[in-house]
Amino acid sequence: NAKRQQVANARFHAGDVRRQGLEKFLKGCGPHDVVILDPPRAGPIPGVIETVADLHPGAVCHIFCNIDRAPDDLRVWSEHGYQVARAVPFDMFPGTPSIELLAVLKPAV
Repeated sequence: NAKRQQVANARFHAGDVRRQGLEKFLKGCGPHDVVILDPPRAGPIPGVIETVADLHPGAVCHIFCNIDRAPDDLRVWSEHGYQVARAVPFDMFPGTPSIELLAVLKPAV
């Protein structure tokens, strides 16, 4: 999709995100970068939110497949200097009892 849209300034990686190696993976991440975090229903493993926040991206788009996890994970983001700029619920799988939530987080001012 990025190639078709001629997007040249984005990198895409799929796979398990572990705290170990995350800093190397996001090396050079800074205030002009956006990190999209789309963990499984169980949420990100311990340490991932903290590691991403410590790299100080300009914004994080955190997708919650289990909105019951949102309060706890958003509290961790807040403790590490990020606040919700926008939250949008959406029904990615109509006909199922769950909805998803996209939270756009930005550094607290």
